[in-house]
Amino acid sequence: MLRILVSKDKAGPMLSETEKPEPVSGEVLLRTLVVGIDGTDREIAIGDYGEPPEREEGLTIGHEALAQVEKVGENAGDFAVGELVVPTVRRGCGTCVSCLNGESDMCFTGLYKERGIKGLNGYMSEFFLETPDNLVPVPKGIGIEAVLTEPLSVALKAIKQCLTIQGRIRWACQAGPSMGCKSALVAGTGTLGILATLLLRNLNMEVTCLGRSTEDAPDVTIIKRAGADYINTRNNHWKQSLIDGPPFDLMLEATGVPRLAFSLLEYLNLNGIYVMLGISGDTEGFNIDGGQLMNRLVLGNQVIFGSVNSNRRHFERALEAMRSINEKWEGILPSLITGIRPFREFGDIFIKRAQGEIKTLLRFSEMLG
Repeated sequence: MLRILVSKDKAGPMLSETEKPEPVSGEVLLRTLVVGIDGTDREIAIGDYGEPPEREEGLTIGHEALAQVEKVGENAGDFAVGELVVPTVRRGCGTCVSCLNGESDMCFTGLYKERGIKGLNGYMSEFFLETPDNLVPVPKGIGIEAVLTEPLSVALKAIKQCLTIQGRIRWACQAGPSMGCKSALVAGTGTLGILATLLLRNLNMEVTCLGRSTEDAPDVTIIKRAGADYINTRNNHWKQSLIDGPPFDLMLEATGVPRLAFSLLEYLNLNGIYVMLGISGDTEGFNIDGGQLMNRLVLGNQVIFGSVNSNRRHFERALEAMRSINEKWEGILPSLITGIRPFREFGDIFIKRAQGEIKTLLRFSEMLG
C-alpha cells in the first residue's frame, strides 16, 4: 500500500510503502477515492508544521477525503461494502467536557489530535482504518463533491455560531434562519470563502466578496453565479466601494492576512458580528488603534470571534447543505474542483498552485461511481 508521507528527515512529501491494514473489531477498512489539497497540507509539506504519530517515521498527510467502505470489522456498525463515506478530522482529548460530548472542535485542553495534521496519520494513502463514529455516510445523489464536506463543515460551523450569538438580540430570534443578518462580507475567495458565500446566499443574505482574482477567474465566476457581488482588492479604489455601500451585519474572514482582517472592522454594522477563520504565518507587525477598536466594539455592540475545525454534527449538516446548494445552483459544487491528478504524480503540486486553481484533488482509486 502506498501513501504520501512527510518526514522530518527529508525535504518535501514522498511516496512511502507500508502494509495494507486489516480491520479488527470496531474498525472499518476504507479505500481512499480522492483527497483534497488545501493550504494546511501545503504548509505541512514545506515543514511549517505538522506532528507525526508517536514512534513513526513521518506523517501521512491529507484531511479532506472521500472514501469507500472496503471491509467492515465485527462490531463496526451497519456500513455496507462499497458505501461512500467522509471521515472527520479531529479526535478529542478524551477528558474535557467538550470532547466527552462530541464537540472536539471546542476542546478545552488543546490535547486533541487531527488526522493528517497533528499526531495521527491522514488520508493520502490507498487504504486507511477508522471507527464508525468518525465516518459520515454520503447521501445518494451526492458524488465527488462530497470531498468538499470538511471545508464546507468549517464554514457552516462558523456561520452557525454567528447566528447563534446573534440570538442575543431579542427580535432576531423571530427573524428567520438568518437571525436578522441581511448583508454579509466574505474576505477571501479560496475554497473556504466560496463555500461560505454559497451558504450565506442559501440563507438569502446579500453577500459581497473580496478577493485578488480577475473578473473572469473561476472563483469569481462561481461567486457571481450564486448572486454575490465581487470586489477586487488589487484595484486601488476597492475600499471606496465598501465606503460607498452600507455596513455589513455579518463578516467572515478567510484570508489569513492580519492587516486586511483588522482593516475591515470599520465596515461592520452596529450590533454586527465578525468571525475570523484564517490562520496567519505573517510575522510582520502592524499598528492597531486600541482605543478606536475598544470604542467601536463597546459603542457598537459588536462581536469578533474566531472559529476552527468542526465536529461530526457539522459534517452531517454540511452534506445536507450540499443537496440544497446543488438544487439551487445545479453543478456549482463540482465546479470548485479545478483539477484531479493521480496520487503517484503529485510532483510539485504541494509547492505550486496552478493558475485558476480552487480545489485540486489527488485520485487514489478509479472506483468512484
